[in-house]
Amino acid sequence: MQLFYDAALNESTENYRLSREESKHLIKVLRKKTGDFVQVTNGSGLLATAVIAVADENKANLQITAKEQLPQRKSSFELYLAPTKMTDRLEWMLEKATELGFEKYQPILCARSERKELKTGRLEKTVISAMKQSGQAHLPKVEEIQKIQQAIANCSAEQKYICYCGEASKVDLFTSLEHGKSAAVFIGPEGDFTPEEVAFALDHGFQVASLGTNRLRTETAGLVAVTTFNLKQLS
Repeated sequence: MQLFYDAALNESTENYRLSREESKHLIKVLRKKTGDFVQVTNGSGLLATAVIAVADENKANLQITAKEQLPQRKSSFELYLAPTKMTDRLEWMLEKATELGFEKYQPILCARSERKELKTGRLEKTVISAMKQSGQAHLPKVEEIQKIQQAIANCSAEQKYICYCGEASKVDLFTSLEHGKSAAVFIGPEGDFTPEEVAFALDHGFQVASLGTNRLRTETAGLVAVTTFNLKQLS
């Protein structure tokens, strides 16, 4: 069933009008007609089933027939990752991470960051599209970029890891993760974290983690971290 997104959807919504863009997609592209059913989510777990009452390609109207509040996962995963130089690589990673399931992306500004500024609007569109495509009702948050020291100090996950290629005592991420507990993983830029940044993380209760023996690109490492956490929740 086709899924649409609107943050304004709430428990009291009974009738819903799609935007002109979504109306055209529904009627012209998907060829849906009056009487067909679709779903709408607000990205916070509310999933509504609706019937098409008016099949107008400019202003399609939906009649809500049922609502369900889907719970959040018991354990959440937050990805703190230095934005890649090429935005399309970051968008690809976020698309796949959303399909797999995670709760938050926090861009971090590091000493060796290739990208110092980041516009999050396009990234938000990417995760919305991936959420709808994968049929989920919870939208991952995309935060504004933060300096790494601020992000480390504010991180409140139960399990906190910083992935580092340099010389350090490291734990294997999959082995170290505990089932049922929230986790945050920090991934640095292509030039890696500085020793000072790693030391700052250690002072704030982080563990240095390894993602394996191969040297990974930033976006690959992010996707491996998300996958590793989700696999741990199934074990």
